[in-house]
Amino acid sequence: MTEHVYQNDVTAWLLSSLQREHKVIRVDTSVLIIYTGGTIGMVNLGEGYVPQPGAFQQLLRGNIRFHDEEEYQSRLHSPNFKPEFLITPRTFYGKRIIYELKEMSPLLDSSCMDQRNWIDIAKFIEENYSAYDAFVILHGTDTMPYTASILSFLLENLSKPVIITGSQVPMREMRNDAHDNLMGALTIAGHFDIPEVSVYFGNKLFRGNRTVKLDNSQFEAFTSPNLRPLATVGIKLDVAWELIRKPGHGAFRVQKQVDSNISVVRFFPGIPTNALRAACEPPTRGVLLQTFGSGNIPDNRPEILEVLKQANNRGIILVNVSQCIKGGVSATYHCGTILGSAGVVSGSDMTTECAICKLSYLLGKDFTVPEIKLLMERNLRGELSQSGNMQFSPVSSDFSRNLAISLGLETTEDSAAVFDSLMPTLMCSAARAGRIPVMTLLHKNGARLHSQDHEMRSPMHIAACYGQREVIAYLLEHGTPLDPLDFNGETPLFQAIQRQHFDIAELLRAKGATIRATNEVLITALNK
Repeated sequence: MTEHVYQNDVTAWLLSSLQREHKVIRVDTSVLIIYTGGTIGMVNLGEGYVPQPGAFQQLLRGNIRFHDEEEYQSRLHSPNFKPEFLITPRTFYGKRIIYELKEMSPLLDSSCMDQRNWIDIAKFIEENYSAYDAFVILHGTDTMPYTASILSFLLENLSKPVIITGSQVPMREMRNDAHDNLMGALTIAGHFDIPEVSVYFGNKLFRGNRTVKLDNSQFEAFTSPNLRPLATVGIKLDVAWELIRKPGHGAFRVQKQVDSNISVVRFFPGIPTNALRAACEPPTRGVLLQTFGSGNIPDNRPEILEVLKQANNRGIILVNVSQCIKGGVSATYHCGTILGSAGVVSGSDMTTECAICKLSYLLGKDFTVPEIKLLMERNLRGELSQSGNMQFSPVSSDFSRNLAISLGLETTEDSAAVFDSLMPTLMCSAARAGRIPVMTLLHKNGARLHSQDHEMRSPMHIAACYGQREVIAYLLEHGTPLDPLDFNGETPLFQAIQRQHFDIAELLRAKGATIRATNEVLITALNK
C-alpha cells in the first residue's frame, strides 16, 4: 500500500470516526475586536493619518468580506443577538464568526502607548472575558511587540485566544495589508483554540512575546527570531500544535500593577562608566543590559564590573540580553561569565521588548529580589527557550543514586522527590531522540515507560510526534498503554496522523489504538 493510498484511507477512517462520535461541531464563535488605534483604521484628514472614533466599524459593516448583511438581518431579532454585532459569511470550515467591535478611548497611535494603556487593555479584556470566545486587538505596529509581551504576562491563567494585529497601510486605501491581517486574525480567533497572546501579521501567527518589528517599509513587518510561527496561512492554514501553550489551570485574572522604573543600557565600544552608573541610580529598580554577541562585556575594564556589583548590592535587578536579533546570551566566553559574578541574571533568548515587559511585570508584583531574579530566568509564558537539547551518557546503572549524589541530596525523601520530577522529562527526551538504551536504563531504575511530563505527554506521544517508529515498537513490546491523553485530550495515534507519520499510525491502529482530539485540531487535520 503506497503512502498516498494509506493517507487517503486514514483520512476517510478519521472522518467516519468523527461522524460517528459527532466530534465535528460547526457552531458560531463570538469574538470581541478591541480597537486601540493605529494605522489599520486611520483616516487621512489632510494633515496625516489619524484614528477617528466610529469610522472603522462603519468600514467593516460595509465590507462583504467582513459582514454578511443578509444573515445579520435574519438574526437581528434572535435571542442574544445584539444590533452591534457583525457576522462573517460562512467560512471554509462551515461556520460563521459573530463579532463585535469596541473602541478604546482615546484612540492612540501606538507610539503614544504607555503602561497605563497596557493596563487599560488588560482590564478591557477582563471585563468582557466571559462574554466572548476570543479576542482580537487592533494596534499600531510601532509598539505592538511591547503590548503583546506585557499582555502575555498580565493576562494570568489565560484560556482563550488573544490575537493582536494591525497594518502598515490603512484599510481605507485601495492597496493595503489591513484586509488580510484582520481576516487572518479573525479567522484564527474564530476557529482555533490557541490560548495565548499572539501577533498575526503577514500571513503568520507569532507568539506575542517572541515578536519584534523588523521592517517599517514592507508588509511582512514582523518576525519571531527565536521561535518559528505558531501558524502559517496560505492556501491551507497550518497550526504548529506542538508549539501551542496549554491554557492556565487557575481562574483567569489580570495583574493591574507594573513598575516602569527600568533602564536600558546598550553597550558600545568605549561606553563611559558614568553612563552605566547613571542608569543604575534611583528610582531605577531594574536595568536591562544589551551586551555584545552571546552576552559579553569588556573584561579589561574592572570599573564596569564594579558599578554592576554595587548596583546588585543595592537590590537592583540586572538582566543580560544580547544585542543580536537572533540567538541569546550564554556563558561561552569569559567576557560573559564575569557578569554572573556581579549578580547579573541571564535573559536567555528573550527579545529586548519582552525582557523589559517581563521585568516590569515582576517588579509590579509582591516579590522579593531573589524571587524576581529566579523568575526572570524561568520560562513563564513561552518567552524564552529552555536549555539546549539534553544529552544522556549514563555510566552507571544506579542512576537514582548517582543523581542524588551529584545534586548533593542528603535524604531519601529529597532524592525520591527529585527523581519523580525529573524522570518523566528524561524519559520523554530520550523517546524524542530515539535513544532506546537510555529509556531501558531509566526504566530499570524505576522510571515508568508511560510516565507523563508537565504537559501530560507520554513517551508514546513524543515518539508519535517525532516519527520514532522503533521507540513505538519498543513501548508496545513492553505493554505501554495505547491511548494516553495529553493536556489537549489527544492520543498518540491522532498526533501520528496529524504529523503524517503514517507508518506509526498503521502500527498503532493494528494494536487497536483510537483517536481523540479537540474539534479545532481535527478540522485542521481533515483539511490538510
